[in-house]
Amino acid sequence: MEGERGLLEPVATWVRVLLALVGTLVGIGVIAMVFGSGSVFGIGASEVCVETANGHVPVPQSGHNVATGVEDGVRSWPSAVGMCAQSPTTGQRLLGVLSQAPTFAVFVGTLLLAIRLLRGASRDGIFTLRVAGRLRTLGWFVLVGEAVATFVEALASNWLTGTMMVDRHDLFSINEWDVPVMALLAGAGLVSMARIMRAGATMREDLEGTV
Repeated sequence: MEGERGLLEPVATWVRVLLALVGTLVGIGVIAMVFGSGSVFGIGASEVCVETANGHVPVPQSGHNVATGVEDGVRSWPSAVGMCAQSPTTGQRLLGVLSQAPTFAVFVGTLLLAIRLLRGASRDGIFTLRVAGRLRTLGWFVLVGEAVATFVEALASNWLTGTMMVDRHDLFSINEWDVPVMALLAGAGLVSMARIMRAGATMREDLEGTV
């Protein structure tokens, strides 16, 4: 069992450090928000802001360059446009939170599930059915959670942008969704690894039963 615990490092230590760091930063943000000197996901801010891709909203053209001092033959343009509602409504504040918080919530949930997995592996051993089940849960959480979170953020940003325009355009384009390819691959990899571990744990129990 002691040998298997060594296999969990340095991942176990880094997960605990990350969770402690996130908790500290969130605590500092909440304290700053309470005292009126900061905000958490836009909560506590006087304005609600959103950044949208150039082309999603009309931008006046000013020649061939938006950057000054460029060489001849160089063309520049804004890749994104930032907008802020100075007197936001409750709906705009809610959309502002939904455009920022979901991926962070999934990140924290992933750390908590990882802590749960590592504690179980340290206590019961790595190659057990319980650990394989927890690894599968973590994988599906990352796979589905990141996809849903990024889609919700893109949708909320689109709707928030629409509330700031005179000519509202609430049509959502799938191109506005930044698909989290690496997170999807990581989640699928964890699910596959869990299946392999489950098969190995079952073989191990069969062998122990035979002996």
